[in-house]
Amino acid sequence: MTGDDMPFRNLKDLLAAMAIVDPSREYYAITMTVDESGKCFIDTQTHWAGWSDADRLTEVRVPSIVKPEAMIRYWEIVEQPYVVVNDESQWFVYFQIGGNALVEKAIAETYLARTFRTMQSEPTIQIAGPGSGFVALDLLPKHTTQRAPTPRLRMEVFKRDNRRCRICGSCPANNVHVELHVHHIRPWERGGHTHIENLITLCHTCHRGLDPHEDTSLFELLPRLKLGQDHAAGVLRYRERLKAKLAEFEAPQKRTKRNITRQGKRC
Repeated sequence: MTGDDMPFRNLKDLLAAMAIVDPSREYYAITMTVDESGKCFIDTQTHWAGWSDADRLTEVRVPSIVKPEAMIRYWEIVEQPYVVVNDESQWFVYFQIGGNALVEKAIAETYLARTFRTMQSEPTIQIAGPGSGFVALDLLPKHTTQRAPTPRLRMEVFKRDNRRCRICGSCPANNVHVELHVHHIRPWERGGHTHIENLITLCHTCHRGLDPHEDTSLFELLPRLKLGQDHAAGVLRYRERLKAKLAEFEAPQKRTKRNITRQGKRC
């Protein structure tokens, strides 16, 4: 075995170890991605810790210890890769690749202490919809907590739904008498926020005849989220952003080294 073989073998062994769950340890489920706007997200499973407003529309949630086998089963179902982080060396590998990870309790509470404190102090809301969860208010558009959709949001809903009623398929392009409405699937009065995952396009006839008015089966008529593809794109953006940040950090150091070299040559 040559000296060149050793680093590869160590890396291979390290990655193999990052697939092993230690049954004697506790874990948080962590996901690190970057969205299309360039905002970095660090997500984790949470549990209810109280209400943050008198109307009980926003909650305070705190990070939860998870059952590793349940999280692994979910990630495999949605075809998302994951790693297991049991020590600091594995944490630094995970920090560079992002995505899903089961992170050992002490490691997570050490390196994500600030993130966890923020989660515990900021109210969140549940965005109604398939696959949706709890999101911090400061990460959402202001219109989310306003009853009426903004004109821009209305057009986003219409575009997503191909400007057709999701129930009957009526379209103004085929019938000038068709009037399209944007409907809250979970009603505003019952905590249904003004978010695209809780909004659906209905024609005036279907909207008027909707009975009961709160019909959560309408969620099934929305386009299915491509969880695996969306996750992969978010992880790729995370790695590209980290690479760019490292390049920004290294650039001044390279310039300094070049200047020192030039000065040495002049001397």
